[in-house]
Amino acid sequence: MKFKRMKRASYRHAVEWIALNDSPADNDPVDQLRGLVTVCLVADLFGVDQDKVAADVFTFREKYASIRQRLEYLRGKLQAECISYDELHELQSLAEYIEPGDVELLEAAGVPESKP
Repeated sequence: MKFKRMKRASYRHAVEWIALNDSPADNDPVDQLRGLVTVCLVADLFGVDQDKVAADVFTFREKYASIRQRLEYLRGKLQAECISYDELHELQSLAEYIEPGDVELLEAAGVPESKP
């Protein structure tokens, strides 16, 4: 049996995972986030204060929301066929935040098709 090699855990990826998957209500205040089991676990694993983890999750959620808004703006420019080279470059820089099934944005960002 062949096993996939696991990527090395990172604090940044842990914060992103919590922000996107654990109680992903955009309006959760830092106080509520502090009580999440995943926040406690990440704080323990990485030796970071729970308040800092909660604040980082909150900050990432705010950043992610603004990135989603920007991607929708760029989608509109793309559909109107008036997107500039600078905006295409920006879209490429945001490619990691595009949903895997969003062919329209992925194609415009120059992300190669994944094979099943």
